[in-house]
Amino acid sequence: MRQAGMRWMESSYPDAARGWVGFNVPMSHKITAAADLLLMPSRFEPCGLNQLYAMAYGTVPIAHATGGLRDTVLPFDPWKGAFLLCAVHCLGMHGSRKQS
Repeated sequence: MRQAGMRWMESSYPDAARGWVGFNVPMSHKITAAADLLLMPSRFEPCGLNQLYAMAYGTVPIAHATGGLRDTVLPFDPWKGAFLLCAVHCLGMHGSRKQS
């Protein structure tokens, strides 16, 4: 069902969407690095590395507060600017990574 949905999305929005089923470590890093946001709606996540990779690449992780995600992703609070702090932190890490 999800694969059919990805095929529909690709054919409906060929310039904006791409679906790919498979696993390839170098490709997963390229996708994460190129993304603006990483959605991690996990109900169970013992540690989670994807959000750490995302933050290292300057990609903002959006995650459900569970397991290791709760420990590594800052909560969003539009009145306190936590999202902005997270974005600044992610971009700072991304900048320092590119300089090294």
